[in-house]
Amino acid sequence: MGGHGGAAEAKARRPMLSRSFLASAMKLSQPLRHRAIRAAYKFAEAPSRTGENLKKLRGNLWSIRVNQDVRVILYRDGQKDVFLYVDHHDQAYDWADRHVFDQHPVTGAMQLVEREEVLQARLAEALGAQPAPAQRPTPPFAHIDRDTLLRLGVPAPLVDLVRSVDLPEQVEHLLRALPAEAAEALRAVDDGTPVEQLLPRETPEQPVEERTFDPRDFAELPSEAEVLEQALQGAFEHWMLFLHPSQARLVEHRGRGPLKITGPAGTGKTVVALHRAHRLACDGQDVLLTTFSSSLAEQLAHKLDRLCGMVARSKIRVATVATVAKEILEEALGRPIEVFEPADEARRRRFEETMRERAAALDVDEPVAFLLDEWRQVFEPEALRSVDEYLGARREGRPRRLRAPRRRAIGTLFLDVRERLAPGPHQFAGWSWAARRAAELVAERRVDPDYQAVVVDELQDLGTPEVALVRSIAAATDPDLGNLTLAGDPRQRIYPRRARLKDVGIETRGRGSRRLDLNYRTTHCIRWAADTVLAGAYESFEPGDETEDRELRTKDGRSLRQGEPVLLRAYPGETAELEGIAAMLEEWLREGFEPSTVGVFARRGSTLTALRDALQARNLPVHRLERGERPDGRSVTLATMHRAKGLEFRAVLLAGCSQANLPPTSRREQVGPDGLEELFEAERRLLYVAMTRARDRLALCWHGAPSELLAPLWDLDGRFVRIEEARAN
Repeated sequence: MGGHGGAAEAKARRPMLSRSFLASAMKLSQPLRHRAIRAAYKFAEAPSRTGENLKKLRGNLWSIRVNQDVRVILYRDGQKDVFLYVDHHDQAYDWADRHVFDQHPVTGAMQLVEREEVLQARLAEALGAQPAPAQRPTPPFAHIDRDTLLRLGVPAPLVDLVRSVDLPEQVEHLLRALPAEAAEALRAVDDGTPVEQLLPRETPEQPVEERTFDPRDFAELPSEAEVLEQALQGAFEHWMLFLHPSQARLVEHRGRGPLKITGPAGTGKTVVALHRAHRLACDGQDVLLTTFSSSLAEQLAHKLDRLCGMVARSKIRVATVATVAKEILEEALGRPIEVFEPADEARRRRFEETMRERAAALDVDEPVAFLLDEWRQVFEPEALRSVDEYLGARREGRPRRLRAPRRRAIGTLFLDVRERLAPGPHQFAGWSWAARRAAELVAERRVDPDYQAVVVDELQDLGTPEVALVRSIAAATDPDLGNLTLAGDPRQRIYPRRARLKDVGIETRGRGSRRLDLNYRTTHCIRWAADTVLAGAYESFEPGDETEDRELRTKDGRSLRQGEPVLLRAYPGETAELEGIAAMLEEWLREGFEPSTVGVFARRGSTLTALRDALQARNLPVHRLERGERPDGRSVTLATMHRAKGLEFRAVLLAGCSQANLPPTSRREQVGPDGLEELFEAERRLLYVAMTRARDRLALCWHGAPSELLAPLWDLDGRFVRIEEARAN
C-alpha cells in the first residue's frame, strides 16, 4: 500500500527540471551525474518523505544529499518541486545564495535569476580593465517604462538594471542572464521591432495567480531515469524528451472516444505522439504507432529507441499502414500478396499503356493525362470498387465537372484497368485497396491484430481506406475508440489522399479535438513566411467544423523565437546558383553550423544531382537521402521536398525555387490548364512542409523567373524576409 501511494503522489506532483539543472548536471563526471539523477528520481517517487538527505536552506529552497560531496538544489512549496542545480557541496550552496526563484507578478511565469547585486558585479567584470568611455551611449531599453518591461517578462527586481545598462558588452551579458521570454523580447527590441508588437494582447487587471513554466527554461522530469541520462550525454535531442505542460496533458489524456491532435508544423505533434505511445506502453498496453511514409516510420522507430526503456520499447510496434495491411491480408489469405505500384519506369509505362489501350477499346474519349490524374486523385486513393461508388465519390478541387454519363464511362474503364492490373484474389491494384480489404477482415473478426492502443502520426497523409484500417484495429479492442490517438496537420498534406474522419465512423469534434499552438521549432520569421506561402491551400479533417476551419486559417500561433529574416536570393543562371549555394553553405559552416544540422531540399531530383556534384567539388560533406534512409549524422543532408517530411535542421536551404521547377513544367503539362489550380495548391503545401523543416535559418534560391508560389513573400520584404539578387561574376 505504501509503495502504491508513493507512485500516485509522484504522478500527481511531477517535478520540473530547470535549464540550469541540466547544464550543471552535464558538467559532472559520468558517475556523479548518474548518482545525482538517481537521487532526484528517488525523491520524485515519494516527495513527501523528508529524512536526513533533505535539508532546508531558506524559504522554499532545499538541498538533496547525493553523497558526501554532491548536492542538488531544489525548490519545493507544497505544490510543485523544481530541480534547480546540482554541484559539489560548497559550489551548490554558493549558487543557491546567489539566485532567486520566484513567480513573475504580471506574467505568472516562474523565473530563476541571479540576485541584482550579483548580476551588477558580473556586469562590472564584463568590462574588465577597459576604461569607461568618455561619452556613454544611450541605454537601449531606457525608453521602455517599468510597466511595459514587466509585461515583457522582465523580472521585477531587475527592471531598473535593464533600463540603466548602456555599454554593448554589458547588454549582451545582461540578456544572457535573463529568463528566455524577457531576453527574446529585448533582443527583438534591440533589433528594431516595435515594443507594441511584442506585448501580449491582454494584460490581466489582477496579478496572475496560476504559475506557468516557460518551456525554454523548464521541462517536466522524464518518466524514466535512463532517458534523462541519455539526454545529458548528448545522445538525443533535449526537446524530443521534454514536454511543455500543454503537451503533457495530451500524453496523459484519458477519456471515452478518440483523441485528435492538430497544430501547425513545429508545435510538437510528433513529440506528443511518441510520448503518448511510450506512456501507453508503460501502462502495459501493446501499442501500434503507425504512419504513411516508410522513411518517417524509420525516424519514429529511431526516436523511440532513444526515448523508451527496454521494457516499454518492446511493447511498441512502429510500422507503416501498408505494412500492417500486408500482414493482415497475408495472415487471412495464407499466402503472400502482390500490390501493383507504378514506382519504377517499367511499371509506370505499363500502367499508362494499359489505360490508353483500354480507353480506346471502350470508346472513352478523354485525354489520357486527365484519366491518369483522375485515377491518382480520386479512384485509387478511395479504393473504389464499383461504378456506383465512383459516381458517389467526392471530386472537390478537380479541374472540371463530369456529368453522370461520362463518369459512368470513366468508372467502367477504371474497373477494367483495375482488373487487368490485379486479376487474382491475392493481387491489389494499389495499397489503398489492400488497406480497405484489411480493414474489412479486421472488422469481420477474421484477423485479430492484437493491439490495445493505436497512435497515428501524420494523419493528413492517410486516405479513407487507411484511416478505416486503423479505426478497425482500435475498435477490435475498444469499440468507443478511447484507445485511438490521431496526430496531424491538414496544411502538410502532400499526397492526393484525404480522409474525412466522420466518413469512417470517427467523431472527434468537441472534447476529442486538441490543438497545439506554441511553435518549438521555427522562428517567428520562418513561420510567418511559410504561413504566407500556404495561403489557405488545405482542407480540414472535419469539413463543416467552424472551429477547426477558423483555427486552420489563423496566423496567431506563437513561436518562441523571433529569429532572422528568411533569405530569398535570385541568381543570373544555373551555374551561378550552384556556385552561390556552395559558397553560402561554406559560409554557414564557418559561422558554426555543424554539417549534420544543415538540410538542402529541392523539388526535382536532377537539381539535387547537380548540387551534390557542386558541393563535393568543394569537398563539402554531403549525403543524399534515399527512400527509407535517415540523415547520416555527419554530413549536409540533400533530399527532395517530398522526403523532407519528419526532418528538422537548424538551417535549411531550398534550391531551384524557379517557375520551371515549382511546380515542374512536366506536371503543369500533364494536368493541363484545367488542373493547374489543384496542382498549385498541392505544391503550396509541399513548399510549406519544406520551409518549416528549418529551426533557425532559411534560404530560398533560384535562377530565371521565380516560382509563382513565392509571390506573396514580396510584401514581407524588410521585415520577415530579405530579398537579394546575386550578380554574375
